[in-house]
Amino acid sequence: MTNFAEILSRRPEDQERPKPFPAGTYTALVLRHETGETSKKQTPYVRFYFQAVEAHDDVDQEALAEIDMQKKTLRDDFYLTDDALYRLSEFLETLGIEMSGRTFAECLPETINQAITITVSHSINQQDPSIIYSNITGYAEAA
Repeated sequence: MTNFAEILSRRPEDQERPKPFPAGTYTALVLRHETGETSKKQTPYVRFYFQAVEAHDDVDQEALAEIDMQKKTLRDDFYLTDDALYRLSEFLETLGIEMSGRTFAECLPETINQAITITVSHSINQQDPSIIYSNITGYAEAA
């Protein structure tokens, strides 16, 4: 049970923005997925959540030491539009999901706990350049 009194007794000025995942490649597991719509245009999407389990050699080890990979997740959205569904197909193929003769709805449950190599890069908030976001920008078969 959440202890709201304990959480709300903390001082706002003592809270720090979590550090982003260092850029580079990671072996990750697919934790779960959910569907939804974007707030502005109501574009349908499927969102995947990932748990990084191993950083590859191209990840800055000093930056990695500043975060707890086990407590952080990454996410990526795949839009469910005619022009973008190929990305979801390619993602399922990279995971090794058998797609022949099946629908997306039949394939999606098989993504859970699948290993994949993800590439993480950074983007900067346009209103506040001091805010850095971690984004998944690529996928490859797990090594």
